[in-house]
Amino acid sequence: MLKRLAILSALVVATASFANAATISQISIGGNDSFTNNSIIFYNPGFVGPGSTGNFSVFTAADTNVQFFPGFATISPSSCTVMCNPTAALPFSLGFQTVMSRLGVPNVLALTTTQGANTLNFFMTDYTVTFMSAVTGCSLTCLDVTANGFFQQTGLPNTNGLFTFTTQAVDLSGTTEVTLSATGTEAAPTPEPASLMLLGTGMLGAVGLARRKFLRA
Repeated sequence: MLKRLAILSALVVATASFANAATISQISIGGNDSFTNNSIIFYNPGFVGPGSTGNFSVFTAADTNVQFFPGFATISPSSCTVMCNPTAALPFSLGFQTVMSRLGVPNVLALTTTQGANTLNFFMTDYTVTFMSAVTGCSLTCLDVTANGFFQQTGLPNTNGLFTFTTQAVDLSGTTEVTLSATGTEAAPTPEPASLMLLGTGMLGAVGLARRKFLRA
């Protein structure tokens, strides 16, 4: 009995280690925007904040050329010094909406940046919009946008994830300069079904071998 318990315990530990092998990556982005009660405009460029983790750790605070919605951006005159290079207004209503319902395409490139040999893109597929005020981290009126989609990064497969954009203004007029902060989170990869099947087959084989040895003992 003691032999069989020892073998099964080892299998459980190995399975737990396999399940927790994935790493979640995070990155922070800063910049400027303005918004009304039904649209938001971003101003390029933005910048990477400190503390990127996981796959995103190759992007550092030295990166000051993050481009928001580059397909919708315009180039300001060279004399522009504040709130330059605005994007077209991203429309929204409160609550959940898909990019398809708003822009007529399944996804849109929401931000891109390149540092050294590494490029990071985030494609947005849907987003949820809420207004907040007088809460922790938001003393004025805050617009909060949680966008689902997928990341593309040099040398890595596409990975699902989300970006949360939070911005703050005195009112909803859209006339005041506001500061954008965004946090991107890469979802932990899920083991493929084939990998899970192989793991299960290996466990069953090991248990069967342990049982035969136990019966012979």
